[in-house]
Amino acid sequence: MAAEMIPEVSKEQYYIQATQDGIVRLDFQATDRNVCGLYTNMLETCIVIILVGDRGISLIHDTGVICRETIQKESEWIGTMRYWTTAFSTEWDKGQKIINKDYREKYPRGRFEYHRERLIGDVGIPGSHYHSPSKEELYYDAKMMSDTNGVSMRGCFAVKVDRNAALSIEQIIESVRFISSEEIQSAKVKLAPSYQFRDETNTLNNFFRAMKDGKKYVVEGDLQFDGSYFTESPSLIKSIEEMRDHLQTMSAETVTYQKISQTMSKYGDLKQAADEEEKQRYSIVLENFLSSSSFFQETNDIFDKVNGYEFS
Repeated sequence: MAAEMIPEVSKEQYYIQATQDGIVRLDFQATDRNVCGLYTNMLETCIVIILVGDRGISLIHDTGVICRETIQKESEWIGTMRYWTTAFSTEWDKGQKIINKDYREKYPRGRFEYHRERLIGDVGIPGSHYHSPSKEELYYDAKMMSDTNGVSMRGCFAVKVDRNAALSIEQIIESVRFISSEEIQSAKVKLAPSYQFRDETNTLNNFFRAMKDGKKYVVEGDLQFDGSYFTESPSLIKSIEEMRDHLQTMSAETVTYQKISQTMSKYGDLKQAADEEEKQRYSIVLENFLSSSSFFQETNDIFDKVNGYEFS
């Protein structure tokens, strides 16, 4: 699918949303001024990693399998790092403390401590730049809500920034703040093209990622918005047939089997819908371009130059 640029003009500010295992960026200079922040939702056992630097902000929705190279790349993209932080499901964390003695003893402060250690020790992000989140900044379970796109806002997290072009970098960074699901429920959210298809592709790629020495490889992560454009949707790393063969080796009684089986059964329809959406988008862009007044002037200019004519 072709990359799509966000609109240059919008009546209202909005957030760019990431799926699971998705990455979205906000470039302080290049990103459309109507984009006021980055957003993700449906946090359960995942964490959100937020990196803030002189160039911009990167939000990573990590299911726990995104490789260190990807996180390191994002830490380089943001420019000189100012700080970074994490957000996660406090409800899941409470559950682990109740049922998991080892977890409770090793991480008395819970997942906050676990992921901080992992990102500093394994990934190499400087611990001195860690922003310790307040209780209000951590993810918490909110009511089931829907935004204007009809997407569930349960377990959501967002980072917001002042996009006033007159502000200095220092003022922009000073304006960065993390907002709760209660505050964002009335906000506008911009989804990547064929959002559901992309989300399910990541779900399948995550589950069926390559094996080595009995362990699953981590994944690269899906850069969905690069600061200016929505990128192309990733492809499946295995065919549906290969996935079905692998699924037969699992117990049909497990929740994971049922979830993956359901995703696979509807994947064909999602892909077809995504292809149709892409065709419609292309037709609209082409129609707008051909109907623009500049198109004919640009075409005439090209013909004039090819034929050796230059008109002042």
